[in-house]
Amino acid sequence: CLAAGQATAALELLKKAEALTDAEVSPPTFRRRTELRGTTFSNLCCYFRSRGKTNAALQFAEKALRLDKQHKDAEDAARLRLNYSVLLSAMRRHAEAAEQLEAAIATLR
Repeated sequence: CLAAGQATAALELLKKAEALTDAEVSPPTFRRRTELRGTTFSNLCCYFRSRGKTNAALQFAEKALRLDKQHKDAEDAARLRLNYSVLLSAMRRHAEAAEQLEAAIATLR
């Protein structure tokens, strides 16, 4: 939706995904809930970044990073850290951005 210029529809779908992956809503047997929630946060980060809302994007990136620590998917972790690094750099937090880049590289080794 977002790539097609349908930002409102994209946000609506992402908010639905966020609600459906909430621990209080999802059945306790839904094993992929946390993984999907992390992906949703990562996508919300990208959405807000594309809309120029860096602070909101940063908040969702941080939420996704916290959830990612539970799953250890190297490819997703590296991608998430790269996105996070770009956001930190845009906010002139270059030292933190460099740390995230180094962490992304270490994740892939």
